[in-house]
Formats: sequence, C-alpha cells, structure tokens
Amino acid sequence: MANLKLPHRRQFLHLAAGAAALPAVSVRAWAQTYPSRPITMIFPFAPGGNTEVGIRFLVERLSSSLGHPIVLENHEGRGGSVGAKIVSSAAADGHTLLVTTPGPLVVVPTVVHNLDYDPVRSFTPVATVMTTPHMLVVPPTLAANTMQELVAQAKIDAGRLKYVSPGRGTAPQLLGEMFKRASGVDIVHDPYPGPAPALAAIFSGRAQIYFYNVASALPSIRAGKLKPIAVLAAARSPQLPDVPTMIESGFPKLRATFWTGIFAPGGTPVNIASALNTAINDILKSADMQANLANLGAEAKIGSPQDFNAFLSAERQQWAEIVLSAGIKAE
Repeated sequence: MANLKLPHRRQFLHLAAGAAALPAVSVRAWAQTYPSRPITMIFPFAPGGNTEVGIRFLVERLSSSLGHPIVLENHEGRGGSVGAKIVSSAAADGHTLLVTTPGPLVVVPTVVHNLDYDPVRSFTPVATVMTTPHMLVVPPTLAANTMQELVAQAKIDAGRLKYVSPGRGTAPQLLGEMFKRASGVDIVHDPYPGPAPALAAIFSGRAQIYFYNVASALPSIRAGKLKPIAVLAAARSPQLPDVPTMIESGFPKLRATFWTGIFAPGGTPVNIASALNTAINDILKSADMQANLANLGAEAKIGSPQDFNAFLSAERQQWAEIVLSAGIKAE
C-alpha cells in the first residue's frame, strides 16, 4: 500500500481555516443577491388607519428601491400575535418581514407569558419607521374638556365610566391602568378584539376613554368624532397645537410613544438586515416621505439595526415597569 503524504501542520491549519470560512463567504455572496423574489410584509392588524397609510407609502418606494414587488398582508388577531407568529416561523432569508407597532413584541409579552414565539429571539430588528405620541381621547358628547374635568367627572360617576382597549395586555389597557393609579379614579376596562371595535365603542358613547395614538386619531379628530384631551409626550403635537401634554395637565408620569418598525425572522443574516435598513433609511430621509408622515401626525425615526435593538430594550423595560407599578396581571 502506498504511503499517503499528509500535509504539514501549517498547511493543515490553512486548509481548515479556509473550509471554516466557506459558509461565511457563501452567506455574503447570497446576501448580495437579495432579494431574489417578491417579499411578503405582514402587518398584524386589521386594514385601515393612518399607520397603515404610512406603511403603504413606504412599501411602494421600498419595492421600487429593491427591484422586487412587496406584498403587504394583514393578519390580525390576539393583539398582533397571530401575524407575529407567521413571521417567526418563516425562513430567515429576508423574504418574509413583519411591520408592526409595539403590541406583539414589546407590550403584550409583558402581560401574556405563554405566546407561541419568543418576542426577542424569534425576530431580527431591521429598522424603525415612524413614531407618534399616544393621547387620551373621549367622545365629543362627554362634558369634560380637560384632564382635571375628566378626573372630576370620573370621581362623580365612580365605576360607571369605561375605558376601551383593542385587547387585554395592549398599550391602551396598560395606560388606562396607569391613569387610574395616577388619578385615583374608578373606571372600568372594556376590551375589544381590535382597534376598530374599540373606536366604535367611543364613537357610539358606549365607552368614554381611549388611549389612542396621534397618527391614528387625527382623521376622527378632524371629523369631529373624537375630542382630544391630552398628549402623552414631552411637547405638544404640531398637528394639534391647542391640545396640552399630560405634563401640562398635571400627570407627568403618563408618557408613551407609539412606533412602527420592521423585523425579519430570527437568524436572518446581518448583511440582509443591513441592506434592508439602508434602503428603508434612504426612503425615510426623503422629503416626500417626511412630509407624508408629518401629515399623518408622525415623524420618521432613522437608525441602524443596533440602534433599533437598543431602543427595543428600553421599550421593554418601560412597559414592564408600567405593568409592575399598575399591578396588571394576565387574565
């Protein structure tokens, strides 16, 4: 039998290092061809509203930038967790994305602990899109016009005023409980299966208080269907300059931001997330996108995937503290 000539140790190490590098090289080469087919972007809520208007404006331009169609699908249910689950189970190749507000990945997990996905590990943060402050709105028929008047009425009608939410564990419920603790009022939580029926309850007068976001509330405010009481931000909204902040109204701890961001499934290659982030940020920097968002009562939030990840960590801590301080538990 012929003797086999084995490589020297140095040659062997070079060969091993080269073999180990092959997967990384192939991933980089693959990422450079992204996208290779149409992209599905899932919005885990019902159609309609200013938030979706802003998203569709972005999607149209992002599709043109990437050179492939992007199909925006609505998969509502369980505070956004139905749509989030679909994306968490998708291939980590950047062709299925989640565009969502804080609910399914930040707010709901602070209360509901048996979700069928991990809100952190199952997703790769890609980019923030826009932010808009929360606000407190009431029906135009309600006599109260200020926070002081609303608190006074709630104390007179103890246990009879209702505040609505689009589901248990959502931001409006958490903020409603914070309001109860901050003001000492006795108001009743009235949950609905989504924002549309919750809003309908306010329109009809069946409920009296809703913590909504400025971008989504603007059309109804302009149409006279909602009365704004206060904005949960450090400064007044440019679209509603006559509406005071909660700080001005005597409730400085009632502050919260409503945001929209884009995620890929967990394990998505860094190059793909970075390529998407760059394309999205270029659109967000454009004058027409910023004007569109301003008209909706929102503003662009530009940053890297790392910035988004740090922002998410702070958001999770903030909402967890709200749950703890308000004593909210899963029902």
